Amino acid sequence: MRFGQEVVQAVESELVSAELEAIDSATLTPGGLESMRVALASGKAVGVLSNNSPKAISRFLLSAGLLADVEPVVGRAYGRPELMKPHRYPLDRALMSAQVCPGDVAFIGDSMTDIGVALAGGVVPVALANKPGKRERFEKILALVVDDMLEIESVL
Repeated sequence: MRFGQEVVQAVESELVSAELEAIDSATLTPGGLESMRVALASGKAVGVLSNNSPKAISRFLLSAGLLADVEPVVGRAYGRPELMKPHRYPLDRALMSAQVCPGDVAFIGDSMTDIGVALAGGVVPVALANKPGKRERFEKILALVVDDMLEIESVL
């Protein structure tokens, strides 16, 4: 480790605090919450896999009224930045927690890192091309690309 564990934990604590504070002013991905609600209403399981802290993810889901319905919630392992995506650790942990086969899971991501993790983990990658130029990059490595979270319902 380049820095001592004390430094890593101090930085991690500050980062978690900043993430928790940012929730109140965060810009939501258009259609994100709606697509989660549609999936849940149709009987599909919904989980969250993120490089954000589990506390921040849970606080966001609580504020959206989805905390009790979304499982698993896998965030950044505290003080272990080396296990963040693009490492497969968060995905493997989510799959194990949900007790599902990778081929039965769709993983929606908006970065090449997300799609790389999905492909490496054997889950069905769905790329969200939410910014100019992303669609072209995603289509080079994968066929299933959406421009808007509201399209997720038709994909699922």
